[in-house]
Amino acid sequence: MTPVLGDSLLAALDLGSNSVKLLVGRLGLDGRVEVRHEEVVVTRLSEGVDRHRCLNEAAAERTLAVLQGFSETCVRLGVERIAAVGTSVLRDARDAAAFVDRCRPMGFEIEIIDGDTEAYVVRLAALRELPGTSEDAVVIDIGGGSSELSWAAGRESMELGVVRLSERHIQDDPPGDEAKATLRGIVRTRLKKLALPPSPVLVGSSATCAIMGRLHLALDHHDHARLHGLEIPTERLSRFVDTLFEAALVNRKRLPGMDPSRADVAPAGAVVLEQAALEIGAACLRINDRGTRYGVFHRAFGRP
Repeated sequence: MTPVLGDSLLAALDLGSNSVKLLVGRLGLDGRVEVRHEEVVVTRLSEGVDRHRCLNEAAAERTLAVLQGFSETCVRLGVERIAAVGTSVLRDARDAAAFVDRCRPMGFEIEIIDGDTEAYVVRLAALRELPGTSEDAVVIDIGGGSSELSWAAGRESMELGVVRLSERHIQDDPPGDEAKATLRGIVRTRLKKLALPPSPVLVGSSATCAIMGRLHLALDHHDHARLHGLEIPTERLSRFVDTLFEAALVNRKRLPGMDPSRADVAPAGAVVLEQAALEIGAACLRINDRGTRYGVFHRAFGRP
């Protein structure tokens, strides 16, 4: 693969279970993405997919409307090439092919990647975009339908996405101690099946990680400069878990730093992060604020 350098504007699209993300930029001489435009919209395409194994039409329409807007943005900016991937939700939905067909007229040829490839691009993003990330780092990304873990000797995609876990195990508002204990047990049991190496730091990307960072700093908006590379002590993650499971949804939305559109699934995401950090004995979570879409960009356009 030859890297695409120069003035060409390129785009990466991450069609996820909970959100759709667009990245427009070019590959810089330092090997990192020079960002021209970014956009993230929560559409929750995976709504009900875990139960019914097919896409909810309202969720599909919400997502297609956002994709149409992304397509217009790419045309307006003069994007020359687009790499687009679909992840867990399209792996799970029986009617995914029909949805992919509806995306083609917009200029998006969606590649439905398997869990192993998703874990690979997540790791690639961390290694290329977060300075100081070592080759033997333990890396996690938490999506709506699945979570991906990678380490020097392996990688794994698990059905530990925040929408999936929330739909299955969080029924009450506030979620309460019983749901917290249940989720902690489910995540811990799944993680123990992996041969994860000990590590002093867990490198994490995804909206869940950004929310933990925003809560930690009490930010009222997303601030890449402050979040990228931020380290959060593991014991602080455990305190966030307690807070999120004790608070009703209306109060979670009001927490300083919370993204209201993700407040309903934030408790599940916090548990996955906490348990992953505890499993490897990490003292802290280090946030990579340039996640899956950056890995997709590097896989398609970057250096081998």
